[in-house]
Amino acid sequence: MIDPVFPWAVMTLVYLVASLLGYLRTEARQLEIRGTFSHYMSPHYVDELAAHPERLKLDGQARIMTIMFCDIRGFTSLRKSSMRKR
Repeated sequence: MIDPVFPWAVMTLVYLVASLLGYLRTEARQLEIRGTFSHYMSPHYVDELAAHPERLKLDGQARIMTIMFCDIRGFTSLRKSSMRKR
């Protein structure tokens, strides 16, 4: 005869081991994301990605954008003269 406690004990043990493995996988994934992106992004965005890894997509986006580059003539000399006054 089989002890009625044995199946429940086995099911509980399997559940606990599966939960522990899931937790360890999640922590390893978050640690990997933090380690990879902490060199390139601000800590706020790294935390956001670690909390929501489903938002992590490396395929990029195509957008139509307008970018304006400005340069003020003589700005470097203005900056050097203002640094000397201090």
